[in-house]
Amino acid sequence: GWARSSASLRHASHQPLQPPRRAPIARAPAHAVVLAAASSSPSRSSSSSILSFIDSNFIPLALLTAAAFGWFVPTPGTVAHSYSVQKLSTIGQFVISGVVLQASQVVSALKSPFPIIYGVLSILFVTPLLGILVMSLPDALIQPFEFKVGMAVFCCVPTTLSSCVALTNQCDGNGAVALMLVVLTAVLGVFTIPTLLGFVLGSSLAPTFDKLQLLKALVLTVLCPLFVGLSLQRIRLVEAWKGVGRNRKRLSRLSTMFLCITPWLQLSVASSASLQLTPRLVATGVGLGIGVHCAMLAFNMVVTEFVRFSRRYEEHVAIRKAVVLCASEKTLPVAVTVIGQLGVLGGGGGALAILPCIFGHLIQTVIDSAVVGWWNGNGNGRRGAAKS
Repeated sequence: GWARSSASLRHASHQPLQPPRRAPIARAPAHAVVLAAASSSPSRSSSSSILSFIDSNFIPLALLTAAAFGWFVPTPGTVAHSYSVQKLSTIGQFVISGVVLQASQVVSALKSPFPIIYGVLSILFVTPLLGILVMSLPDALIQPFEFKVGMAVFCCVPTTLSSCVALTNQCDGNGAVALMLVVLTAVLGVFTIPTLLGFVLGSSLAPTFDKLQLLKALVLTVLCPLFVGLSLQRIRLVEAWKGVGRNRKRLSRLSTMFLCITPWLQLSVASSASLQLTPRLVATGVGLGIGVHCAMLAFNMVVTEFVRFSRRYEEHVAIRKAVVLCASEKTLPVAVTVIGQLGVLGGGGGALAILPCIFGHLIQTVIDSAVVGWWNGNGNGRRGAAKS
């Protein structure tokens, strides 16, 4: 018996170990896997395309949403307006502008002084002349009168704080020149706007605002926040945080949200004051916005066509894009600040005067986005650069 058991042990030791048997895994048929993938792929692609559309059109979509919310749900905006939240919009944007401004970009832009000089002259002295044309339009054509005042003020303010730079970067334009124009016109505009308004608005409205008080308001809401933002760059933690790409995008989004405060508050006040936003009123504001912006865009397009900003064609094209975009846009927060200082536009009149500025800001963003798309579709001038 002992012999048989030892023999069986030896025999078992020579047998290979068998892995434990597992239950068979149920697999779906191949056609079912293909159908499932096909059904989930369109939903993923559609959601990604929607997110991509929102990301590329964030500024106009955010402005439209804020305007609609302010008009149809006016109570929150009216309460916020009573606490002077409006000033937070301008201050926040200029603090962010100071934070993101890079000294190296300023130095690079200063190496090409001619486009900077042209841009400043066009923004602060040439395009404001359109305000005179707007004020001379017959009252029968433009009603109410506050619309003409608001659009005339809009013509006199500096270029936009963020959208022109963002659009310049989207079409491979010279971002340094765009940033320099934003900063210079914001600073110089503090001193030019009071004088320009007295010339553009004429004797009927010029005595209704205190130039010194307007200058003080612009210094407190434009210059001081800009210098605060520049001072924040001295903090190493802020500089390191700003250097991360996604954080720069977050700052851009935050700047847009500050911009949205203006239409939200003003349309809330207009809605609470029972102002009737009739189709004719909307058509008048949209018509003014389209006409003024197309005139600015056409002027700068034509003039820069006969100007050479650099010997290198590709660099000239990049600078020209920055100059055209910056010199054809106007900033909404500064226009609202100025309108708030016009004593004749009290109550609902001030809200009415701001409406064409809101329309103008939306329209210029949409039109310039289309221009950028057209430039990108034509190769950003690379074919021309290759020929030169």
